[in-house]
Amino acid sequence: MGNEIRAAAAAAVVVVVVVVVVVVVVVVVVVVVVAVKVVVAALLLVVVVVVVVVVVVVVVVVVVVVLVVVVVVVAVVVVVVVVVVVVAVAVKVVVAAAVERAFYFLEKVPSMKKKPKNKSNFD
Repeated sequence: MGNEIRAAAAAAVVVVVVVVVVVVVVVVVVVVVVAVKVVVAALLLVVVVVVVVVVVVVVVVVVVVVLVVVVVVVAVVVVVVVVVVVVAVAVKVVVAAAVERAFYFLEKVPSMKKKPKNKSNFD
């Protein structure tokens, strides 16, 4: 009967050891799975943050480029308008001076009108 008790105690010890090992393995697997999920979630979060940062940078660059283009176009339009106004004023001044000079010379030149001829020959 002593051997049976020892065999039963040994079997109980084996069962306890197996249960403890199974529990430890299950706990380790669960911890590893949770850790992998956390790492994957963290990596996904990093990827999302990187994508958001890249999109924001691209949008900012596009907005800056558009603003620079608008400023350049406005500057070119202003320069063209200023040049056209300056040329128009210069042409007006030159034409006005030329007309004034022409009238001045016309006043100084003796009249070149033809004098009416005597029509007595046809009477």
